[in-house]
Amino acid sequence: WAIDNDRYETPKSGSVHRWGDAFGGPDDYGEFYEGYEDLGLTIVAPELKGVKKKLPNGEYDPFQYVGIIPGGLGYNLNDSQGRAFYIFDPDNGSIIKKITTENGYAGPGGSTLGMGITPVHYLYDNEKTKLHAKEFFTGDSEGNVLHCDLTVPVDEWKLKSILRLRADKDSPIALPVGYLVLEDRKGNQWLFGGTADVMAPGQVMLTMPTGEKVNQQRGIHNDEQYIFGLHTKNPNAQVKTDLSYPSGNTSAPVTLSDLTSLKYMKTVPAITPAWSGEVSEDQVPVGPDGWKLRLRPKIDDPHQPTEAEYITAEPFFQDGFLYVATFIPFTELPTDQERCRDIGFGKLYALDPDTGKSGWKGGQAYTFRNIKIVGISAARGNLFMGIKTLRSGALEAFAQYEETKNYVLHAENSIVEIHSAGSSGPSLPDIPPEIPHLQYWREIF
Repeated sequence: WAIDNDRYETPKSGSVHRWGDAFGGPDDYGEFYEGYEDLGLTIVAPELKGVKKKLPNGEYDPFQYVGIIPGGLGYNLNDSQGRAFYIFDPDNGSIIKKITTENGYAGPGGSTLGMGITPVHYLYDNEKTKLHAKEFFTGDSEGNVLHCDLTVPVDEWKLKSILRLRADKDSPIALPVGYLVLEDRKGNQWLFGGTADVMAPGQVMLTMPTGEKVNQQRGIHNDEQYIFGLHTKNPNAQVKTDLSYPSGNTSAPVTLSDLTSLKYMKTVPAITPAWSGEVSEDQVPVGPDGWKLRLRPKIDDPHQPTEAEYITAEPFFQDGFLYVATFIPFTELPTDQERCRDIGFGKLYALDPDTGKSGWKGGQAYTFRNIKIVGISAARGNLFMGIKTLRSGALEAFAQYEETKNYVLHAENSIVEIHSAGSSGPSLPDIPPEIPHLQYWREIF
């Protein structure tokens, strides 16, 4: 079977069809199928998950499998396309639950559900077997970190906003990158994530101050970017991120102002032009809701202007530290008419998940000129990073630092292996040709 939504720039009557063997034959286009007309240009693959579906009599059906997919990216970025979340029957594509602003979105009063552009992070009854998904986290284009409880009856499956990232009330910070959920030493549950711009299909025509008309890639461009750690369950503090669903209007979720600001410290090597955050020299204790690190903003320097720093891969945990990869695009010469987003500094943070303190000896992050890190994984105590080298000679940067000087290349220079911040030992262990537990990664924009 297939779902075919040929609604693009404007809504069209009868634009959504189901077709295939489940509907009369492989060449049967099928009838109009209501419900998927809000499916946008999907950038997250659908996943099939087993759930313990709660039945009306209070018992559970442990063999219920569902398909889950965020709505995607709307072509125009301002209509209903993508502003839905679908849970469907994998046998035939029929909708089990469609979550929209009007149906199942639990946000602060008057808020709308944004476009579903963020990968989904699942938690299971048994994290070893990953047999039954009990809850998941995702995010949207309105700066909402969203949670869904799958242990309640299907009619009660909903998305609740537990964190809203906004530079101000009218400036949502889009969340297109996935999350990591961990439990700390005290039994508190943390969710870690970060932000980046969202690229959309097509271009818009802009008129420059000189009167010149230029094409620019459409998208959602965040004025501020962040890495954050959010308490979602804290047995030792009464926090606003309680995941129970109140009746009626939900209370306001945690916001950026509720998160403790961490200091943006030096990097190794230093980046010119330099920038440091507003926080004092001493790192402040993290509050009950969690922490945030404001990333380097756009800097209009006459000699080397840079664009805003953004996260490029899902956060990763290894040997007691949280690893986050970011990228700072820059213009190589101030006379360049085109500010190429594919040259600049790749950065690798190693942060204590509880406090946000750095795990690297030399600074808060290592920087690698003209290298973009697009995925992080680990095996036998070492980090494996999927990388994109943007200029020849860029890999020489790995040999400059103690933790990275013994780097090893795999897969035709697209994967780099280094020591993790918490690992010890004078040399790298032997890694077999088939690297265990290596996650798949791809660049999302």
